[in-house]
Amino acid sequence: MADKTKAELQKPIQDAIAETILDDAPVIIAFHDREHNIIWANKAYRKATGLSVQDLEGKKCYIAWGLNRVCNDCPVAKVIETGEPHEAELTPQNQEHWPDAQGSWLSKAAPIRDGEGAVVGVIEAAFEITGHKQMESQRNDAFRTLRKSEQKLKELVAKTTRSQEELKASYIELRMSKDDLVRSEKLAYTGRIAASIAHEIRNPLTNVSMSVRQLRKGGRIKPEGLRHSEIIERNVERINFLITELLNCARPAKLNPAPCDIHRVIKDALISNKNKIRAQRIKTVKLFSAKASILKIDKEHMGRVLLNLITNAVDAMPGGGNLTISTEINRDRVLIKVQDSGVGIPEKDVIKIFDPFFSTKSQGVGLGLTTCYGIVVSHGGTIEVKSKWREGTTFIISLPVEHTHRDRAR
Repeated sequence: MADKTKAELQKPIQDAIAETILDDAPVIIAFHDREHNIIWANKAYRKATGLSVQDLEGKKCYIAWGLNRVCNDCPVAKVIETGEPHEAELTPQNQEHWPDAQGSWLSKAAPIRDGEGAVVGVIEAAFEITGHKQMESQRNDAFRTLRKSEQKLKELVAKTTRSQEELKASYIELRMSKDDLVRSEKLAYTGRIAASIAHEIRNPLTNVSMSVRQLRKGGRIKPEGLRHSEIIERNVERINFLITELLNCARPAKLNPAPCDIHRVIKDALISNKNKIRAQRIKTVKLFSAKASILKIDKEHMGRVLLNLITNAVDAMPGGGNLTISTEINRDRVLIKVQDSGVGIPEKDVIKIFDPFFSTKSQGVGLGLTTCYGIVVSHGGTIEVKSKWREGTTFIISLPVEHTHRDRAR
């Protein structure tokens, strides 16, 4: 009997506690029967509808909200129909009966079952999500703004990088133009000096040479003096050769351009050095472009340029190495690269490599590369050098090909 009294007392106490908790909950809570009648509603529900407990109990839920029928996608109706929980986003349709409701609400409903599992009612809970949606919208807007800002930042970085690269390229081009201008001025000055002294030196040298020959023919030189006369003749010839070379490198080359195969010119220069290449065990690699290599150039002068560059490359590898010659032909330019794996050129000497009378060879005159520079420039091209000490040197010749295209068109 005591146990029964206790059980009878516990249920109303539990119901009272549950009702108190639900009644003070900040969300709308209501119990419905299968005909949509409200069995019980908490304070939030009553406040939202503006109706009292007496007005709500037994009233159709949709009538409590000022409607004359069940609203579309009603969670309570879905639960009664399917017996499964359901939720939906609802918008108040009658602000007069829902004075405190603003924006959108999320309504969730679940079935209440009897002891046999049949649905006898529905519990519904709803809460406003307008603020959450606004926050989500603001967050999405912020993310979109952030992504746009990030994209603009990337574009700005890319633009800045391009500007830096363009500035760097402009600086390099300006520096190369300055070097070319200084080199051209040096050549022009050397040409003027050479032209002015060539006549004054050659005439006396010719007289000396003729006099020595006459003395030898007339037998007026004693046998012990013949050796000295030979020394005089050799040095006269050497001085005359230097004057000729100086004039050749200082004056613009007189070209006789004609269509020829640049690859054939390169091969001829290699053949001229083949004995030395074989003796020094140098491995030759030819990386020629597959495109047509017919250019309008002065074959003799350009052959002299390539012979000089290949000879220098071979001389830089007395103990063997790799000699690589490559060509690259596109619509506008032809690039010819002569690369060796030799000793290289000290950084302080690279800028002076095309200057007259500058040479890194002990027996060099220092006019070969100066002459090459003048010939290439006369063809409308450029020549540059890239070198690292003890790693090797690469000479790069760039020649225009527009004349070739015009010749083919004709």
